[in-house]
Amino acid sequence: MKAPTRSALPILLATLALSSGAAQAAPPQKTVAADPPFIQSAYLWTQATDIDLGGSGDWGMYKSWLGLSKLGAETDPGGWGSWAEATEGNYNYHWGDQQTRYGTAALPEILLGIASMPYDPTQNHSWNEKLAWAGKTWQLEAENDPATMAHFVTLGENLAKWNYKSVIIRMDYEFDGGWDPYGNLNVMPGMPGNFIKAWQNIVTTVKNTIKSKNPNIKVKFLWNPTDANVQVEAAKFYPGDAFVDYIGFDSYDADYTGVYKSGVQPDEATQQKAWASSVRPRMQWFADFASAVNASPANPKSRNGYIAGKSVPLIVGEWGLWQVDPKGRGAGGDNPSYIQNMYQWMSDPRNNVYMECYFETPSDGVSTLWPGGHPAPGSGNPSWGTAGTPYPRAAAKYRELFGKVAPPSAPTIPASPSASAGIGKVLVSWQKSGGNPQPTYAVFRGVSAESIAPKPIASGLKSTAYLDSGLTDGKTYVYKVKAVNKLGASSYSSPASAVAGSPENYLLNGDFETGNMSQWSVLTGSNPRASYVEKRNPGLTHSGSYQYTHWSNSAYDLTLSQSTALPNGRHTVSAWVKSSGGQAICQMEVTAAGVKTIIPIKAGNDWTQISTTITVTSGTLIVDFHSTASDNQWLNLDDITVK
Repeated sequence: MKAPTRSALPILLATLALSSGAAQAAPPQKTVAADPPFIQSAYLWTQATDIDLGGSGDWGMYKSWLGLSKLGAETDPGGWGSWAEATEGNYNYHWGDQQTRYGTAALPEILLGIASMPYDPTQNHSWNEKLAWAGKTWQLEAENDPATMAHFVTLGENLAKWNYKSVIIRMDYEFDGGWDPYGNLNVMPGMPGNFIKAWQNIVTTVKNTIKSKNPNIKVKFLWNPTDANVQVEAAKFYPGDAFVDYIGFDSYDADYTGVYKSGVQPDEATQQKAWASSVRPRMQWFADFASAVNASPANPKSRNGYIAGKSVPLIVGEWGLWQVDPKGRGAGGDNPSYIQNMYQWMSDPRNNVYMECYFETPSDGVSTLWPGGHPAPGSGNPSWGTAGTPYPRAAAKYRELFGKVAPPSAPTIPASPSASAGIGKVLVSWQKSGGNPQPTYAVFRGVSAESIAPKPIASGLKSTAYLDSGLTDGKTYVYKVKAVNKLGASSYSSPASAVAGSPENYLLNGDFETGNMSQWSVLTGSNPRASYVEKRNPGLTHSGSYQYTHWSNSAYDLTLSQSTALPNGRHTVSAWVKSSGGQAICQMEVTAAGVKTIIPIKAGNDWTQISTTITVTSGTLIVDFHSTASDNQWLNLDDITVK
């Protein structure tokens, strides 16, 4: 299934009745939260650009929403117009770094969507001309043409360079659909032979390249048609067990047999009838096809190139609900029984499911369950998830079965509070508290630990930082914090104090250790996702756990800025920086009394300190970091100080 911004023709699925195989008794319903027997993963709309997996990115928040300690990820080329986009993985390089950073215990598998050729390399040619080009390219790949296969050498080199640990290449997914030129295999010469030979050559090329670069990388291949054999008989295009690690399919709660009616929300009996007569049989065909029981010369359902006695594990490459639409095909809508049925079918050991991926995206069929994302306007990381789910009953069932959500619990005491002073203000910060639901925070103030006022100066805070302003310089202020949710409030945190007007650093949160940008302003232009605070493992930041980053896989123009009040006189502004060096502009800008001083930031992979000394005469200083860059250029900042 294509994400909403990809060019895609309407999906015209032909009705096809697939063998349902022998009836199977469903395993008992799940009554306690336990790890399912398959790896869980999700495709998120922001997946191709979600480079913060530490919790503030969509992948981390989705994992938290389900209460999971581990979650796989599925992504796709991110673009289809060139060889680099479609076949070389260029949109997905950060996922290997994230898998290295967080480990396969947290990010066990990455399903990496790759095509065998671009969608539209000739741009302005007609559809028939594109078909002819694609047919010729299949032939070149089948013949192992060096220039063509060089793109897959690059893919293997990239997987090594980008630190992947375990990746499953979901190559030519939905190849039996006709909405992309290269998918019209029924009108191309030499099929299915060219497809099979091309697949075998690509697998051999990528695996040999990986072996020569880093044999410790686990790279596997997933053969993943649709679940309805749209234009061709998919089984005839199977490349053989020696070249396929997993067999997969994409399946949605839509019906091709007429049980569901367009524009009608079906009742539960109709939903169950569609499952039994349409949805499940389409999936069961793949389980039967992958089973060693059917891999024999006497069985007409046997796989091409099967290995005797081998069952190939299944991956449900995409699955999800489908919207009720008067202009669309019949679907189940908000259907918790579909979620239950899918869980039971995938848990049945006879179906040999290795991994599943819920298609958490408002694409063709709007399968979105997750109501999350970044709901605050102007947060700097807008998400498609802000509108909530159209399937509240199914979403609850999904969390019950596929999640490990903790029972409601009172909030824990906020840990490690700290206070840092500015002119007439104090920034209070603390660590995130536990509790379900996630608590908000209340901040209390006094002039000593024993004189904390019972009424908070701020409450209902979602952030783990609060700026208390309008204070008297030279006066000591003491703060305590409570966490609050619907089950009650925690006890006070330990106290934190600061003397207003006597800062060690006139900038607030110059080390970014609050984990947010609330003390900074960010001018992001048309690409807000290029600006973010990133949590890193110890030793990767200059100090602490957080750094600030400029990066995107598309062009950006960003300015990070903070204006601060401070005494007149000489002050030193410094920052620790790292930069790719390929930006058109990358610099620190310090402005006092309307005069701007520019300090260029040079390329370097190691932390380097830059600084300048400025005379302040107006009681105000502005510190900016400005980047104008093309795609994939980056800047890291940490420990910015004004003293």
